[in-house]
Amino acid sequence: MKKLIISLVLFSLPISLEAARLVVEIDTGIETINALEGMIKVPSGVSIHDIYTGNSVILIWIAEPTLNDANTIFFAGLSPGGFRGIYPIFSIEGKWGERDLSRFSFSSISALKNDGSGTAVPVKLRVKSSEVAEDEAPPEPFTPIISASVDIFDGKYFISFLTQDKGTGIERYEKAATWFLKPGRSDWIEAKSPLVLSRAEVFQRIHIRAVDKSGNYMEVSTAAPYHYATLLIGLIILLCVLLLLRRSFRSSSQ
Repeated sequence: MKKLIISLVLFSLPISLEAARLVVEIDTGIETINALEGMIKVPSGVSIHDIYTGNSVILIWIAEPTLNDANTIFFAGLSPGGFRGIYPIFSIEGKWGERDLSRFSFSSISALKNDGSGTAVPVKLRVKSSEVAEDEAPPEPFTPIISASVDIFDGKYFISFLTQDKGTGIERYEKAATWFLKPGRSDWIEAKSPLVLSRAEVFQRIHIRAVDKSGNYMEVSTAAPYHYATLLIGLIILLCVLLLLRRSFRSSSQ
């Protein structure tokens, strides 16, 4: 009787929550897919601190995994070229008990086959425990592309950029535009791709910075369409100034 009472007391005590990380994985079986969307119902009592997309098999997020007011995580994304097998989709960091792992549920899962026609195929999703690792690596190097089309943004020049982060995932992108020097701290502003360039920016050098959720960043830059013309004009002006100074110096020395 005494053992039964102790067991009932222990069972009624709240489960201790531990800080940990879970990984949401997909198993496509024999199918190769290139698009995925779905929802995960988070059990009550689970505390989620953050969601990371680093090292994900999804390359382009249509809707990054986000926890909504209904305690549900919705996600949707693409992987051009497709993939087959078992891969991580995203990871969840927070606090939960051991028994909560089996209480996560999936719904509205839609996977499209990489066959050119978007055929729906069945896939399996699961949640498993993972170690929390430090992310000290920056996002992957990337190359911004400046384009213009009569069908987009009224023919104005725009810049597109995208990269991946194998750690915690991309948090945001930042942009700066300079004439000659490197951008200072106050020059950076948050930006999203694609981004229309202003009249001044088409003559400047455009800098893009990808920042991950751990604060690591990768910074790249590219010349806007008329940036080299700006450099040439600047060089011509500088030469003219030097010639005038030289003549002025000669006149004063005679």
